[in-house]
Amino acid sequence: MTQSADPASDALVADGLRDVSEALVAEAARKSAIGWLELPGRSQPYPAWHVWHDGAVCVVHGGIEQPLPGLAELDRVTVILPSKDKGGLLVRYVATVETLAPSDGAWEGVVTALHAARQSPPDGEAQPDRWAAHSQVAVLRLISVLESPGAYDAGSRRATPAATPETTLGPLPRVIGRRARRNPKL
Repeated sequence: MTQSADPASDALVADGLRDVSEALVAEAARKSAIGWLELPGRSQPYPAWHVWHDGAVCVVHGGIEQPLPGLAELDRVTVILPSKDKGGLLVRYVATVETLAPSDGAWEGVVTALHAARQSPPDGEAQPDRWAAHSQVAVLRLISVLESPGAYDAGSRRATPAATPETTLGPLPRVIGRRARRNPKL
């Protein structure tokens, strides 16, 4: 048996991945716990915690979980995954949206992975039952990569900050009763 000159391509074939784009998405999703989804009617992408399970990004939303307005009605969504070291854009891709029902065969595996990754659930081990009753579980499978290393859009990614009534302009409040500053005893 002959060996390939590229051990990385052997690893891709062994993992069942067809090309480097799929491997990049898989690695970025495994190493990040959060990504962003470009949802309709929103000027900026929504952050979404996720898990990588069975070759797809899986998210839970609705109820008291993360709000991802409009995701359940979409057939496709754009997913943005960050670089682990710098936190900037690593890969941006289009994915199909498959909403799972508790009666689906894939439900148990996906919910088990999500439950294991969810930090500080308010209802502990009863969380999967709450998800079945009040939330939606979506599986986002890769269709095509839009941007990746070596093929980024040349446009600016700067966005206007979201409008808010909060401000830090103006004088700071006066503090009464502050401890007097003392020189150290020598």
